Amino acid sequence: VEGASQPKLECCSIEKVRSLSPATHVYTFWEGIPTGAKEALGELFSTSGTCQAIAIVQRAVRNKDVLFYLDQFGFSDVCVATSFPVAMSGSGRTFRAYVICKNGACGEASRQPSAGPPEEVEERAQLVVSRPMMEKKSRAAGRKTGRVQASIPFTKIKKRPRSRQRKA
Repeated sequence: VEGASQPKLECCSIEKVRSLSPATHVYTFWEGIPTGAKEALGELFSTSGTCQAIAIVQRAVRNKDVLFYLDQFGFSDVCVATSFPVAMSGSGRTFRAYVICKNGACGEASRQPSAGPPEEVEERAQLVVSRPMMEKKSRAAGRKTGRVQASIPFTKIKKRPRSRQRKA
């Protein structure tokens, strides 16, 4: 569109990024990311005026409090909105996705349907209710296959029958 502003794209390591503004949400896959980069992202996220949530995919945090673990990387005043298992496409390696919000972004509004504009509350309530339903279906499927992971239900596409050619 003529006259429209173009989005800004910077390609550099996270340690060189000055600000996450105007981003509101961040996604990161932490497998193999150096500690310095995690610390830089934690500091950027915590000081950002626009970022409200970050999704971090990594190996599960075992035998540690997740908030204590995140605090070591500079994530302050945050809460864990949810976490769930995920599998890498192709290899099938399993990881854990953690959705981290700033305390003001995921606090009471996501749990109590009485806060915020009615249309926002209804949308949030549907998201909160649908998550356990997906996990319940996933666990049931996992009993059969031995693997449990969150999944998005897809409609199976039926193949059209091929026309058979007669042998001469």
